[in-house]
Amino acid sequence: IGHRQRIERDRLAACCDAGQSVPVRAAGLCGAIDQYRDDVASLARRKNVWIKLSDLPVEADHKSWTEEDLRPYIAATLDAFGPGRTIYGGDYPILLAATTMTQWVDVLDRAFADLGLSETETRAIYRDNANAFYRLGL
Repeated sequence: IGHRQRIERDRLAACCDAGQSVPVRAAGLCGAIDQYRDDVASLARRKNVWIKLSDLPVEADHKSWTEEDLRPYIAATLDAFGPGRTIYGGDYPILLAATTMTQWVDVLDRAFADLGLSETETRAIYRDNANAFYRLGL
């Protein structure tokens, strides 16, 4: 782990420890999968932190990423935060550098199904959690 990455993780942890509800982008933590698992597990222990499942294709190799490359990050995110504190992020138009919105949603749909998420849990990730976190009242 690089010095800059360690400083960023420490800053993020300090913000989360301040007690306010904080959304964290999954891709903002990307790196080797073992480090990612440790990072999301550490953040998930703070009940005020929610994670936004976004940008993974953009953080991967834009031209050659595969669904299998992203699966461990998706699984680690859900293992740590569960479907109750995970928020879908499309990150349009940035996402277009690596994929289409349809392809990203298809990747997530297949991952959620393979991980055994229910329809209710999937809806929570795609809609209900953002509604609750951002207090949208939808």
